[in-house]
Amino acid sequence: MAIFCTSDEHYDHLNVIRFDTRPFKDVADMQRGMIERHNVVVSKDDEVWHLGDFSMSEKTVPLILPQLNGTHYLVHGNHDKSHPCQKHSEATKQRYLQYGFAGVYQEVQNFYGFVLNHLPYVGQEEGNHGARFSQWRPVDKGQYLLCGHVHVSWKTKGRMINVGVPQWDYAPVSLDTLIAIRDKQNLIIKTNSQ
Repeated sequence: MAIFCTSDEHYDHLNVIRFDTRPFKDVADMQRGMIERHNVVVSKDDEVWHLGDFSMSEKTVPLILPQLNGTHYLVHGNHDKSHPCQKHSEATKQRYLQYGFAGVYQEVQNFYGFVLNHLPYVGQEEGNHGARFSQWRPVDKGQYLLCGHVHVSWKTKGRMINVGVPQWDYAPVSLDTLIAIRDKQNLIIKTNSQ
């Protein structure tokens, strides 16, 4: 069994194709393409952590999720209807579990040495986002963060790694790859501080 992370799939979201300059002609093409890319790298026995913004529409979740290989966990993002910034989020969270997510979380601590959250650390806002969603942003206490939300803005920044699909060829990235990135950055920091 392998573990993968991904974020910002934005199933059922037409405008994200233009926003991210995604290589898809329309929503149907994007959904087919991302399902295919997902299933090329993820096997049925693998575990996948979706770090938010899985779909713009709740009705899409039970249609897409069964088509994706793996056991799925959601750390919800601001566009997921289960996120606390959305109305009726707790009831929606229960429905997401019924749709097939094995767990739905706001944040996960100490995940193989990472924090999992959809949003970047407090103080690391990008562009027009400012301090939006500040009450749900994680606080940097020295751990590496796996996040999404920033789409194409950056792949790594300080102790943050963006697992959003635009950064990883529209497919999940393996935990082994993310650990290697973290370990390489730690080695560079250690070497530079000596």
